[in-house]
Amino acid sequence: MGESKKFQISFDLLDDFLEGCQIIDFNQKYIYINNTACKQYGFSRDFVIGKSFSEVWPTDRASVLQTKVKDCLEKRNAHKFELSDGDSGCFEISIQAVKEGVAILSIDNTTHKAAKKRLRDSEDYSRQLFDESSIGLAVTNLKGQLLDINQAYANIIGYSIEEARKLTYWDITPKKYSQQENEQIKLLEQNGNYGPYEKEYIHKNGSLIPVRLQGNLIERHGEKLIWSSVQDISKSKQIEKALKESEDKFRKAFHTSPDSINITRVSDGKYLEINKGFENVIGYSKDEIIGKTSIELNIWKNPEDRKKLVSGLKERGFVSNLEAEFEAKDGSIIHGLMSANYIELNNEKVILSITRDITERKENELKIEESEKHFRTIFEQSVSGMILLSLDGKLLDVNVPYCEMLSYSADELKGNSVDDFTIPEDRVIGNDIIKKMLSGEIQKAKFEKRYRTQKGKIIWVQVSSALLLDELGNPKYIVSQIEDITKQIEANKLLVASESKFKALVEQSLTGIYIFEKENFIYVNKRFCEIFGYNEDEIMSSMKPTDVISLEDRNRADENIKRRLEGEVQSVRYIAKGNHKNGELLWVEIHGTHIQIEDKAVITGTVLDITERKKNEEKIIKLNAELEQKVKERTTELESKMNEVERMNKLFVGRELRMKELKEKIKKLEMGSK
Repeated sequence: MGESKKFQISFDLLDDFLEGCQIIDFNQKYIYINNTACKQYGFSRDFVIGKSFSEVWPTDRASVLQTKVKDCLEKRNAHKFELSDGDSGCFEISIQAVKEGVAILSIDNTTHKAAKKRLRDSEDYSRQLFDESSIGLAVTNLKGQLLDINQAYANIIGYSIEEARKLTYWDITPKKYSQQENEQIKLLEQNGNYGPYEKEYIHKNGSLIPVRLQGNLIERHGEKLIWSSVQDISKSKQIEKALKESEDKFRKAFHTSPDSINITRVSDGKYLEINKGFENVIGYSKDEIIGKTSIELNIWKNPEDRKKLVSGLKERGFVSNLEAEFEAKDGSIIHGLMSANYIELNNEKVILSITRDITERKENELKIEESEKHFRTIFEQSVSGMILLSLDGKLLDVNVPYCEMLSYSADELKGNSVDDFTIPEDRVIGNDIIKKMLSGEIQKAKFEKRYRTQKGKIIWVQVSSALLLDELGNPKYIVSQIEDITKQIEANKLLVASESKFKALVEQSLTGIYIFEKENFIYVNKRFCEIFGYNEDEIMSSMKPTDVISLEDRNRADENIKRRLEGEVQSVRYIAKGNHKNGELLWVEIHGTHIQIEDKAVITGTVLDITERKKNEEKIIKLNAELEQKVKERTTELESKMNEVERMNKLFVGRELRMKELKEKIKKLEMGSK
């Protein structure tokens, strides 16, 4: 492995890198994607693995990305470019050829809003780790109530998560452990932690489940809680019992370890005795083995390994740590580490052989080697700064982006302490992290600090560090990923200033402004308090949004709130009667809108006091009614007079007609008399 031996790291470390990592094979199929890449593009690992690149990245979404991946697969050309994806954001991409195909490395360069989203994603990831952990996790209060558990814990006790949350710790603990439990509680009170220790849980079906527990006292929202991790040790207990029985059974014959052990006769090479471990590894039963030779059973994968064993025994009388391959009954290949000696058994010279199955170790070594190659590729091709530190903080290796970040060459950086480039006030941050790692308190950490570049410029960086261990589990190196977040820090400062200006404007508004979530106010301005006569503490501590609405309009207000929170409408505007603290009724015009603030559904809006306007409207209505009544009375009076005039006119017209007739008669009489 050469120099890469110092990069003993697994894919587990890549899963938590700030930088997204995807690996595509030569058939353009996904074989790996880390958590960061899943978060960046909105994928799930189960959805991506095994799918083709074009299925995950359709042409209409990422034609440039497809072209460059294809070029790297066919011509092994590397590419670095920026990709703007309307669905996800803006990313800096590095595509590199690797043994399996291509590795796509990506770092999110989106705005401050995207940074906040990554933080929320990180919180979601922490919750996912809790929910999906293979170890049972539980949070209880000091009374033993199960407040929160994961699926693994629920599986141990046989209840669903919903059922378990109705139980207490004591409901699933046999009474015989009362004294032991009290001792652990004392430890928790004295030291803030308890365990590890073993006991049993009462399963839903009534059986007892052996478990190993340990936990810590934590505080959440001012309440002391107990965080516990619980491991089902049923299988390990069964294995321990079986192992003890096996050792007891074969102790007189072998008096050695439970590894694969056999005794063969020197004269003809036939097996005289084997232990259970031999049967388990090779797959043959004792009856199939005894009386036969290894050659007859064709156990040796490579005949040369057997020759080395025979030669070593003849030359030295023993063989130690001989690696050999064996073929099991089912055809699988077993890697073994052998030791053999000549011994006397019943006055006959025999060979005692002990073989340890190191198949898993060999596979792990291969995985480590492959992992180191991947790590070296990612280290060198990463678009983020990466460094390898000794346990005393010396720079052992640096990549190009880190050099560019500080404006130094690799030779100028290597061998120096990372403190040499850190602002003095911030050096304690990194040093404390290293101390915690070396003490075993933590293995990973993320923090911010400041660097001074060779040009004298001060920059803010986010550091993500992890402790690397050697084969024995001892601390070896520290690997860190560094991202320049100077622009984000500056943007945050501007945001804070902007928020201060906005708050000042809202506080001086002549309109009442409010924000509430479900049944609790989370903000009211000064004018809102003045309208209803309450102070801010009274409203924020104990009042519901509908408490300021009169009883006759309260149902309508509740319905409007419900419609907005359920997404039926986005906003409403209506007029209602309000309750002043002094008991007076007032008229208010309410406008409210449903919005999202930090992933929470809230209602924000304004309240306008229109009491005076309503009073004036009522006066106008009253005056209009009085005027209308007077008009009706005057109209009736005029109609009466008009009827009288019309009657008089009719009388006058009739009189005139009679006078005319009378005159004509008189005239006729006068003419007749003549």
